[in-house]
Amino acid sequence: MDDKHLAKLKELRARAQAQNAQYPQYESVFDDHVLYIVTSDVSTKLGQAFSKDELAICDPEAKILPHFSGANFCFTVYSFRNRVNTGVPFDDVMFISEDDDPTHPEWRLKVLERQAADLRSKLRKKNAEVRACRAAIGTPSES
Repeated sequence: MDDKHLAKLKELRARAQAQNAQYPQYESVFDDHVLYIVTSDVSTKLGQAFSKDELAICDPEAKILPHFSGANFCFTVYSFRNRVNTGVPFDDVMFISEDDDPTHPEWRLKVLERQAADLRSKLRKKNAEVRACRAAIGTPSES
């Protein structure tokens, strides 16, 4: 990503943070958002969320499954106009940097590896809970 796009990304992240400053749960939620271009007009029940060729930010890991609009899958994109995350169909998003493109195989591999690590960690915690519960009721552990 070139310096101009990097500066724009930082600006949009800060703007989104400022719009949501009164909500503590949004404190660092935009830190991982990436820069992209919306390739068509997008309207919602709240009004026009994006104009064609608008630069915006989205969370590339947050996807919305098929929904009422008929689109297959959507990215979760922050609309500055509506001040809310908005589902934008995959086909209407163009990422600025290949490194941020969730359809790029290397990016997808990184996401899957991180998700697998999270699942392993959760499984270890659940197994520890099971062992503690068995010990509490005197049931022998399975080998």
